[in-house]
Amino acid sequence: MRVPTPPGSAAPTRRSPPFFHLAEVRELAPAGAQVVPVNFVPSEETMRTLVDVPAEALVGVLAVDARSRRRLEAIMQQFSPAAVRSALLDDPEAVASLVEAADLVLATNAAKLPEALLRRVRRLLRIGWTMEGGLTTRAGGAVRA
Repeated sequence: MRVPTPPGSAAPTRRSPPFFHLAEVRELAPAGAQVVPVNFVPSEETMRTLVDVPAEALVGVLAVDARSRRRLEAIMQQFSPAAVRSALLDDPEAVASLVEAADLVLATNAAKLPEALLRRVRRLLRIGWTMEGGLTTRAGGAVRA
């Protein structure tokens, strides 16, 4: 993970990565930089959609990496009793099979799905995220890199 600094500017002294990237950002942040982790949770709209998925449905999770896959599976299982199968986007055969079987496909915006694949999806839910409130005020908020 790259921690960008705009050309010609001094390195910022504060970074705000999602919690799941905290270790990487701490490792890459300049010495003395404040690292203030934030947490993202599914948006209310996403949660309402997932709660309404029928128990007999099959939800297909498409993810760009193993960590996203585990997180999306857990979110789906938290909000619905529906069966969940998943595939990583770098496995075209597994993705095609999943899309054919799934009543609903759950993916993040980072998951770039080819147009031909999108046409075969019965229903696609791009998970919406919202920042969980109050994290920076707890325990002082900042962690030194």
